[in-house]
Amino acid sequence: MANCAIRPFGGRMNFNIFTLQMPASMQTVETQLEEVPLDMQAYLDTEGHVYDFGFGLNCNGPIQDEHTKRFAFTKP
Repeated sequence: MANCAIRPFGGRMNFNIFTLQMPASMQTVETQLEEVPLDMQAYLDTEGHVYDFGFGLNCNGPIQDEHTKRFAFTKP
């Protein structure tokens, strides 16, 4: 992994973990059941990353660490 050229927040690595699902399309949003969690098809980018609940990303790419493992789930 390459290091990020710019590190805000006092030199700490900035990262984000999705606590929601990024919908794949507007049709996904319209057919999603609001009261049912984790029921929509998540967005899939050109590199094969699925922007689903618990997906982690930083400037080096996807995160696979203790933070993302805590949010791991299996869809029914």
